[in-house]
Amino acid sequence: MTETVQEAPELAQHRATRMQRLKLSIFSSLIFKPLAVIIPFITVPLFLKYLGTTRYGLYESIGALASWIALSNVGLSLGLVNKMTDTHVSGDRELARRYISTTMVALVVLCAVGTIALTIATFAIDWGRVFPTDDPVALRETPGAFWISGFAVFIGFIASVSSTIYVGYQEMHRHNVWDGAAKLATLIACVLVVRTPFGLLGVMFAITTVHSLVRLINTIDLFVREKPWLRPHPRLFDRTLLRGIMIESISLFILQTAAVGIFMVDKVIIGSVLGLDTVSGFAILGRVFMIAFGVFMLVLTPLWPAYGEAFRRGDFQWIRKTVRYCSALGCGAMAACGVVMFFFGDRILHIWTRGQDLDISRTLILGMTATFVARAWVDCRTVVLVGASYLVPQMYVLGANALLNIVLTIVFAKLWGVEGAVWAIPVSTLLTSGWAYPLMIQHGIRLRAAERAAAAAAAAQSRTNAGIDDSEANTAAAAAAAAASAVVVAGEETPLF
Repeated sequence: MTETVQEAPELAQHRATRMQRLKLSIFSSLIFKPLAVIIPFITVPLFLKYLGTTRYGLYESIGALASWIALSNVGLSLGLVNKMTDTHVSGDRELARRYISTTMVALVVLCAVGTIALTIATFAIDWGRVFPTDDPVALRETPGAFWISGFAVFIGFIASVSSTIYVGYQEMHRHNVWDGAAKLATLIACVLVVRTPFGLLGVMFAITTVHSLVRLINTIDLFVREKPWLRPHPRLFDRTLLRGIMIESISLFILQTAAVGIFMVDKVIIGSVLGLDTVSGFAILGRVFMIAFGVFMLVLTPLWPAYGEAFRRGDFQWIRKTVRYCSALGCGAMAACGVVMFFFGDRILHIWTRGQDLDISRTLILGMTATFVARAWVDCRTVVLVGASYLVPQMYVLGANALLNIVLTIVFAKLWGVEGAVWAIPVSTLLTSGWAYPLMIQHGIRLRAAERAAAAAAAAQSRTNAGIDDSEANTAAAAAAAAASAVVVAGEETPLF
């Protein structure tokens, strides 16, 4: 059924503002985000030559472990994004400051406790058993490299508050400027560190800590100069608000954990099951696809707050069209990257790594292509549901996907080596998230549309019962209810996603 109710002028105005901010975000991303492509393009051959194959594999594996450490904030900053979107839509600055103050107090405590736990773990773990190797230099550097990467994560928790605010206020262009400065500082540090004797410790500091320090400066500047009305204060800490943030944060934490289980666990398992030497080729090929995926993320990342704002205003038609466009763009880009690597991969990698000998089969390239096509498909839908705070069903679906992926990665790696492990993500996604996510989005929009229809009808009925003669308000409420009902009916007849 075609929607017959004309859009309200206010909805059209919000849509125009949303598109303007999206264009500004994407434009600024095109200026500053290429650094995310340039950094791995330059650092991979630099670090591979500087560290050697074994220590480079250790660098990649420790980086994957740092992703797990990042989960220790239980999604606290992510849970704040939708709260910032709520206060942005409502215009409640006082509530926004209380949310920021509450989150900052919690993050400072978490970082202090986390740093102590990290230090204890660094000395308590037998790293020779975690990453078996005969390289004495790698064994000696592992504890320090692990501590540096973990400490950078904890600094990043506090530094990420500025990004959270920018995302919630749909000011991604400001985030992009600061992120560009942080990446430029990181790139300079990476180029310089290979000229020093600091080894893996210096590499980990350059690639992780420098970025976090620049973003920490950004956070301080935001509270002092840019948005002083959001400046946190301990007296504004509110346990009730913290509980509300934590409910959403824990859900996002589970989703984030599941995402790490899907997309970051492979290198750890391959390094443990097959040895560190096998990680390098797999990881470097993955870097190529991550460069292409990073370009796609220039479009996808700003859509989180945009979807959230559109969902809260009931602009479901815009959401539907945007998801379809992004899916075609993302999956198509990953498939194109796979075609290029299938036919020209050996030459590209030989040039990129400056003649390093890497054994990468076409089976591995096909599997990596399928992996990133699946990732693009899932991420295009995840960002919609996260923006809409539709989290619990995702927890079950993505959690099942992650558990199945871990099991399949171990089994496939033992049976068929690296070429088998790479197929764990496409297979696990096909059996879980691939079919479940479109159904979840369709169900979420129907629920929200029904809520809007019921609220609009109740408002009109309340005014009628009160004897208030406000025909314009009643007509608007009835139109809103009819529009929401039309979305529900349309959703019953045609698949939205």
